[in-house]
Amino acid sequence: GMTPSEYQQKRKKLGLTQTELARLLGIARETVSRRENGHDELSKEAVLAIQALANKKTCRVSRINEKKLVH
Repeated sequence: GMTPSEYQQKRKKLGLTQTELARLLGIARETVSRRENGHDELSKEAVLAIQALANKKTCRVSRINEKKLVH
């Protein structure tokens, strides 16, 4: 699992705003915000998606659709 603050730290480490992360993951910015302040549960998909982005470590991060990740 991942805590809301860890989720936020990972986003910041990627150098992304909430809006940019949301766009890359195909989700709403509000969803990112709710995850970071603990109002939304961090699903397995949510954690896998941000970890996949972090693992790419490329200058140009390709789009990952969180909703298409398998359980």
